[in-house]
Amino acid sequence: MNDRRRQNEPKPDSPLFSEKAESIVVGTALQDAQFFWDCHGKIKPQYFTVPRLARIWEGMIKAVEKGRPPTPNWMPLFVNDLPNQDDPLTFYLNVLMNDAREEDRSTAPMHADTVYNLANKRAVLDSLDLARQKILQADFGTAPERLQDYAIKALAVSIDADQEKDIRRYEDWAEAAWKETATNYERGEDSPGIGLTCGLRAVEDVMGRLLPGKLYILAGMSGSGKSAIVRQIIESAMESASAQGMGVGYIASLEMTGKEYAQRGLAQSMGIPFSEIEKGALKPAEIDRMYDHARRLKRFNMVVDSRPGMTIDEIKARMQKLAITRGGLALAAIDHLLIIGAEKGESLFDKVTRATMKVKNMAKEMNIPIILLAQLTEKKILESGSGWPNTSHIFGGETTVQNADVVAFIHRHEMVLSKKEPSKEAKDKHDKWVGQMENLRGKATFFNDKRRGGAGRITRDLRFIGETMHFEDI
Repeated sequence: MNDRRRQNEPKPDSPLFSEKAESIVVGTALQDAQFFWDCHGKIKPQYFTVPRLARIWEGMIKAVEKGRPPTPNWMPLFVNDLPNQDDPLTFYLNVLMNDAREEDRSTAPMHADTVYNLANKRAVLDSLDLARQKILQADFGTAPERLQDYAIKALAVSIDADQEKDIRRYEDWAEAAWKETATNYERGEDSPGIGLTCGLRAVEDVMGRLLPGKLYILAGMSGSGKSAIVRQIIESAMESASAQGMGVGYIASLEMTGKEYAQRGLAQSMGIPFSEIEKGALKPAEIDRMYDHARRLKRFNMVVDSRPGMTIDEIKARMQKLAITRGGLALAAIDHLLIIGAEKGESLFDKVTRATMKVKNMAKEMNIPIILLAQLTEKKILESGSGWPNTSHIFGGETTVQNADVVAFIHRHEMVLSKKEPSKEAKDKHDKWVGQMENLRGKATFFNDKRRGGAGRITRDLRFIGETMHFEDI
């Protein structure tokens, strides 16, 4: 963090630094090693605006790294580069400790919070300064949305610098788990349980509930219904998320437009073939009913972002913007991995590898479940003996699977068999193939090949309704 003082700016209503809080923190830490350890890791030397206090705090850190206690006796060995005009170090340390003793001991944690929060405030302002510079340097043709993304991304960097939320004592993590469980129990029969529901029973059996911080890879062949099933999952999850006031759901639709996503939702809701809605071939009564159903989609509290060619960093910036402006982010889906935009000079494989790792980190940082749709290498499936997909068929393969908490597949075997039609001249074989195709029509299988913390290789059957582009439990 930048610890410079803004000398040339008007004095703010709320100060950007507090010398008293900084001196009390250092003085208390010098006489109470436990207080130092409570603050160590949370407060860094660069958080102090008084240079000498920053060097003393740095000296205390160096002392413990060398196996020495962070006490005044050891400070002369570890505090360097003191200006000649400063008071002697020993005298200054005693002044700090005396000032701290005059304070109520219980206020020391409050002063530590002040140092920490003001440092973060300066970091946010400095990040916005950097964003301003980048916006000024942008080309004249840069779209306003891109300029907004620069600001959100810069702001997110300063927020991500807060690592305190990620490091807690073992018992504190256990207490957090207890609190979440107890809260759900107290809700009684109305409790939605921990995590967000997937809606379809078969999907929840295979994937489990959608849990914060988890990455769910959902893979399938092109045209197998990945987008359709993820839309159903997100809709169901968002009904429970909205009831709990958890924020908005986000879909990065890199392949389809937002209108196409909504048309599929309307087709299922109204029970009208998707093709008729897409062509606009509806009767007047159906058009009126369509408007009513369109308004009902509001209950899902979802946004569909259909900007094409977004990189993973741009997607993250837009998710963070929604979290800030829409009262939080409940979950996200990215459709799909293979068409995420690449950085300059990045190969397709490198892009997929980097994107998967970043999406997993995003899930943890934002503490939300993220579903990432992945494409399968169709040629490998057709060449395999069984014609059934596995993790080796996912483009990006091993790295993609390693970063995922759950890897699930939606598979319609009729799609594989349709590409193996025998010659009509071989009547017996062709008749057999026709019978098999008829038997498989509308059947889908949902299964997992990895489920961290749960049972693996669970398989469930689904029914695919092609006209309305949705799946049903059997």
